[in-house]
Amino acid sequence: MEEGDIEETQQEQEPLFKLLSDSSQCEGAKAPNPKFEDGKVLPKKLRKRFLQEAKPCVPLEEIDPYFRNKQTFVVIGRWGTIHRFSSSPDGYFTLGPNNVIRRLAIYMLTNWIFSTFLVAVLLLNAEALLKTQNFEIMQWFDYTLKKSWVVDAMSIVNYICLAIYCFELALKIIARGFIGDAFTCFRDPWTWLDLVVIWTGFYQTSFILRAKSALWLRIFKIIPLIPSIRQACKLSVKAVYQLRGMVILGLLLLWFFALLCMQLYMGKMSQKCVKQIPEGVKVSGEMWEQHNKNMSNWYSMGKVSFKQCGNVTGSGICPKDYVCLYGFGESPDDGQTNFDNIFWSLLSVTRIATDRFTEDIFNMVGIQNAMMMTKQNT
Repeated sequence: MEEGDIEETQQEQEPLFKLLSDSSQCEGAKAPNPKFEDGKVLPKKLRKRFLQEAKPCVPLEEIDPYFRNKQTFVVIGRWGTIHRFSSSPDGYFTLGPNNVIRRLAIYMLTNWIFSTFLVAVLLLNAEALLKTQNFEIMQWFDYTLKKSWVVDAMSIVNYICLAIYCFELALKIIARGFIGDAFTCFRDPWTWLDLVVIWTGFYQTSFILRAKSALWLRIFKIIPLIPSIRQACKLSVKAVYQLRGMVILGLLLLWFFALLCMQLYMGKMSQKCVKQIPEGVKVSGEMWEQHNKNMSNWYSMGKVSFKQCGNVTGSGICPKDYVCLYGFGESPDDGQTNFDNIFWSLLSVTRIATDRFTEDIFNMVGIQNAMMMTKQNT
């Protein structure tokens, strides 16, 4: 046999998956092996060898020669998924790789049972959000509709799911470390998605933005839990990078329409029908402003609350004894639907482009409101 063949057979006989020890690791290779990338699944041959030499969800010495001098170690799941962790003390709040608490957190985080449990929680949470969203849509058109026990139960389920997400984030911080070194918790972009999911869950914004964004963010949270979907997402990002010219053109178009809408409709979203002061009554400027700021003097239509109006032909007309004024009170949807600055203008234009309650924005900017006209005629 030749010398090269002898070396290969010796490497095959040597155990590849060794338990993590405190001994210093040898020098690494010049480039990482794409087969051993974090999040990928071991090849079939190595998967059989792994089950013979080691146990799943246990810290092992680095299998990629490139990382053997980078103070990292790997944990391989039951189905061969590679998880890479940092053993460097520079990760801030990073426990040692042999710490009992950290080993327990790593075991839970890399166990397929815990991942399956999180996927089930996400699907249950999405169903709860859909139930709540459907009820709020029905209540938006019929404000006399009362809550049922199902809606209250779905709200409780939502908060239980948020508590589970917080527990998962705490596990990630304990298992991976906080930040500062490679493969720590907040060096992973998917962790920031977890933070956004938790923030949107506890921060009560308007119904339109909360229901849609919270639902889609929770669906995106499934991506890092399933390795095949995560790899497909990486390939999609690479494909989008190849289309960067079209992406830039689309963003420029959104920016152009946002500037145009800001020029045309700045301040128009706060227009309301305000009760007129009776003729002959003399009031000072301060009294006039207090009268217009008083919400009891604004024209309302039940749950829909304060309707938008306009002073141009074809816009919503105020009833008798009311006048259309702007600058009093906040814009619709808790002040989040307006064109007063470039940020909110971009958000509103994006809602129109993605067909999210587009008809409401069209009614607000001046299209004649059939409900108001019908009520005025009657």
